[in-house]
Amino acid sequence: MSQDKKIYFLTHVGDPGGAEYKMIDFCRYLKSPLSVIFMQDGKLKEILSQNHIPFEQIDMPASLNGFKRDSGLLSLLKLIPDTLKMIYSLTFKLKEARAVVAMSQKSFIFACFSKIFHRRPLIWFMNDILDDSYFSQFTIKLIKFFSHYFADLVILNSEASLQAWQNKNAINKTEIIYSGIDYERLEQEIHNNQQKISELHDQFTQHNRFAVGIVGRISSWKGQHILLEAAKKVSNINIIIIGGAFFEEKSYEDELHLFIKENNLQDRVQFVGHVSNPVIYMAACDIIAHCSVTPEPFGRVLVEALIAGKPVIATNGGGAIEIVKHQQTGLLVPMSDSDALAEAISYLVENPEQAKLLAQYGKIHVENNFTLKIAVKKLETILEKF
Repeated sequence: MSQDKKIYFLTHVGDPGGAEYKMIDFCRYLKSPLSVIFMQDGKLKEILSQNHIPFEQIDMPASLNGFKRDSGLLSLLKLIPDTLKMIYSLTFKLKEARAVVAMSQKSFIFACFSKIFHRRPLIWFMNDILDDSYFSQFTIKLIKFFSHYFADLVILNSEASLQAWQNKNAINKTEIIYSGIDYERLEQEIHNNQQKISELHDQFTQHNRFAVGIVGRISSWKGQHILLEAAKKVSNINIIIIGGAFFEEKSYEDELHLFIKENNLQDRVQFVGHVSNPVIYMAACDIIAHCSVTPEPFGRVLVEALIAGKPVIATNGGGAIEIVKHQQTGLLVPMSDSDALAEAISYLVENPEQAKLLAQYGKIHVENNFTLKIAVKKLETILEKF
């Protein structure tokens, strides 16, 4: 296949999430000619333009938003007419591609149908754990079927994700590429914002308490409530909640506020909301806690916290355990165990030198395994085969 032909990256969304930011990072550094196809209007278009990444928009019919991870066969059948329209549009664009890289599940399904006609190699970044906690049984069967018959390669983002894939007997050629973090850019961002970090640290450590941050959207599975429960048991900490709630999760956020009021934690909890540069806010905390109550496929926040030089505590499951080696690069605690979390926080607060060492070793571990340079090099090696 000619190396002059484009690699096409696909995503169905218009507003970027973790998979799209990963895609943007790859597109910024890959040497191959490439273009991005997205299927909804949103901020992604602006970000791609700012980074001088070629793109095209193929609008996805609104009805196709109705298929969710827990949907069944009937929901799928209703979408066939609109899906056929998408297939036609994609086929026209992709027939001259060198390879197609799908970054989201919906874009992968569209690419599978389109491949029947364009016959280009198809690579899928599977960014979630193939687990009953995330997907309905029907969706798991659908993923296994399409990946087996249409994907030339499935790229997973951790050993934990690979293990879950194998546990479901998903038969494919697979590779692991960690969600590489732009180490140098984040370090520069931290360096350029020292004054703001200092001001935030003063704000976060009011009343001479240690600042324990938790980063991510406000959602029950992210476990903000576990950290609040731990705060009841450790009196000399403030909790910094960095992230916002989607509309469907507002009730959970209300529950957090009620818990705070009922337990007199009002002067010890700060809600920062969604921020565009979370690493600055992490750098202003003393400790970063990861409290997910279900296994996550990776743990980008943990990597970023270690780049910021912060000691981390993570729940013992999923991709987090590949980043956090207990008592080597951080501390691990059982999921949903606020007592163990409180004990781990107290240990780091009472042993600052050990906390500093864990953060230092964690940063070295990140530099050796989880940087964007490493991820780009591995993807380039893969693409050379197509």
